[in-house]
Amino acid sequence: MEFFRNFIKGKIKFLFKKPSQKDIIVFDDVSFEDLRYLLEGKNYCVIPSRSNRISEIVITKKFLINFFKLFFYPKISLRGIFLTSYLISVIQLINPKLIISHIDNSMKYSDVSFFLKDRFKFLTVQNAARYDQLINELNFKKNLKFKIKNYKLFIQNFLCFAKFEKETYKKLDYTVENFHIIGSLRKSNFFRYLNRQKKILKPDLYKLGVLLEIPLPTPGLLPNVKDEIYSFVLPLIYSIKYSKNKNIKPIFICKTKEINEQLNHYGDYLKIDEINFIKKNLWQRRIKEFSSYEAIFQTQVLVGMASTLLREKISSKEKILSCNYSKASFWNFPIQGICSLNEEGYQKFENRLNKIFSTSKEDYFSQLDQDCRYVCDQGSNDQALKKIDDMIAKYIY
Repeated sequence: MEFFRNFIKGKIKFLFKKPSQKDIIVFDDVSFEDLRYLLEGKNYCVIPSRSNRISEIVITKKFLINFFKLFFYPKISLRGIFLTSYLISVIQLINPKLIISHIDNSMKYSDVSFFLKDRFKFLTVQNAARYDQLINELNFKKNLKFKIKNYKLFIQNFLCFAKFEKETYKKLDYTVENFHIIGSLRKSNFFRYLNRQKKILKPDLYKLGVLLEIPLPTPGLLPNVKDEIYSFVLPLIYSIKYSKNKNIKPIFICKTKEINEQLNHYGDYLKIDEINFIKKNLWQRRIKEFSSYEAIFQTQVLVGMASTLLREKISSKEKILSCNYSKASFWNFPIQGICSLNEEGYQKFENRLNKIFSTSKEDYFSQLDQDCRYVCDQGSNDQALKKIDDMIAKYIY
């Protein structure tokens, strides 16, 4: 609707020239930064897919014919038909050999790829750990008002982290024509960045890294806890107390650019002295410099709840502790054992961290119920880039 309103209000510029043919279309400009290394030297263009980010549209005779055929075609049911018809028509006009996106949970991309699956090749690269899919499945089963209707995704080629995603998407009954396990693209990007910048990591620079995660709303699903925020804050409170008791300097790894914006997500659960401690030991986020990855790969142990960074670190044979205090199993880390804790209580947290620090890496990984590759199967740091590049070459050359 927003795209249609902007269109009517004249906020969108018209281009009356056919766009040049490209080998590759990047679907959604928000995801472009993650694909930059892959697209170097290739013939591509980027199509914004979110209504608030489209500032110009193509108007040609062929485009209009395709658009109105879709818009008034009675046998198709597409979410946001005005925007979806526009995106499909632009893709048909550019006529690429391949469409790729790093926004793997986009229902818009799902609609477009399903409609065009017989004509074009689509690659969907996993962006993050997809707890949102599990949450919506539960919302739907419980018939909660927060559910997203018709949320089942269609994916032609899913370039995913590992076996866990393959199992999960099959349980969710999503239509995935082909699974390709590649590991994490962002992790590969980070190590490519390090190589180009000639940066060297110091693996034990910090004893403890703590993730400042943004709570994902789960209204109606967690009746036995204060709310979903509480579960994300407890690991922070325990980590602060542990650091003070053990007299160690931790780093707190921020999700947002501004720490106050991040802390606002935690409401009143943090005391003033805890907030000040976090600010004093903050690792500030710098997006284009992969600062979160630089932080996690320079800590002995990483503590968090559900962040994708936990999966990416443990896949490099490094220690983590995932704390799920929500009493909801869908937040559980996919690997159980020494790396996972579900029981509340500071003493239990301290005992577990002490055990992790005192245990050798060999013994630590022997105390997991799954191989670390179960959540992010990445044999080498640049594996995801190489595998995706091979797939792109297969379709465009």
